[in-house]
Amino acid sequence: MIEDFKPLIEQFKNIELQAYNAYKPKVECILSEKITNELKIETLLEGILNFCFSNKRLALIQPV
Repeated sequence: MIEDFKPLIEQFKNIELQAYNAYKPKVECILSEKITNELKIETLLEGILNFCFSNKRLALIQPV
């Protein structure tokens, strides 16, 4: 039974990694350029939270 879930778990891990890699540079840009545009920050945070099923992704929003 548990074996049946392994492919699904691997898919979640892969999606999480892709999302992390996609959002990390955006977070770094906001921090390094000290962007204060609320709409840009809000949009970024919403995007991150859409894929938030791990602590790794949550760690991205802590500096913002």
